[in-house]
Amino acid sequence: MREREHETFRHLTNSNRLLAGAVAHEIRNLCLAVRVVTSNLRRHPEMAGDADFGALNTLVESLMRIAAFDLAHDKDPIASRVDLTAVLEELHVVIEQDWAEIGGVIHWEIGGVLPYVHADEHALLRVFLNLSQNSLKAVQKGGEPRLEIRVATGDGRATISFEDTGPGVDDPSTLFQPFREGADGSGLGLYVSRAMLRGFGGELAYVPTARGCRFDVMLPTYQREGS
Repeated sequence: MREREHETFRHLTNSNRLLAGAVAHEIRNLCLAVRVVTSNLRRHPEMAGDADFGALNTLVESLMRIAAFDLAHDKDPIASRVDLTAVLEELHVVIEQDWAEIGGVIHWEIGGVLPYVHADEHALLRVFLNLSQNSLKAVQKGGEPRLEIRVATGDGRATISFEDTGPGVDDPSTLFQPFREGADGSGLGLYVSRAMLRGFGGELAYVPTARGCRFDVMLPTYQREGS
C-alpha cells in the first residue's frame, strides 16, 4: 500500500510539472506580446522617463524569468519495459462500460503477440484513457458511436491508433496547443499526453481521415525473448 501511495504521488507530481509547463508556455507568449508593445511605446519621447512605464518593463522581465520552465530537460526517469498487451487489457476494462452505456462499439484490432514498449505503465494508460475519452465525447455529437483501436508494429516501434466516427477536427493546427479556444475543459489533455510520450522517446500525432478523428501513439519497442 505504501509503494502504491508513493507511485500515485509521483504521477501527481509529474502531472503538475507538465501542467506548470503548459501554463509557463502561455505566460511566455503573453510576455513576448507585451514586450513588443512596450518596445513600440519606448520610441515615444514622452515615455522615456515615465516611472510607471519603467516599472511595467521590469514586471514583464520578471514574469519571463518565472516562466522559464523547460519540459525538454525533465525526462521521466522511470520509463522502462512495459507490456503493451497488459496496458490495453486494462484500458478495455476501464472504458468498455462507458461505451456500452451510449450504445457504442469498440473494435479492437490487436493482432498477435505484442512487443514490450519503452514507457511508464501508468502514464501510458492515462494517455490511452485521454484519447478514448475524447472519442467518447466526440461520437455523442451525432452519428454511429464507434471507436477503433489498432496496433501495428515494425521498424523498432509500435503504433497504437485511436480512430472514432465523430464529427472530426475543424482546425488540426491548434490540437496540441494548451488552453486552446473551443476545447473541452482546459484543453491540456493532448498537450500533456504528447509531452509524456516524447519523454519516453515516443510521439503522439493527429492523422487526417475522410471522416471522424484519428490519433496515433508511437513508441519504441523491445524484442521479446525467444523471438
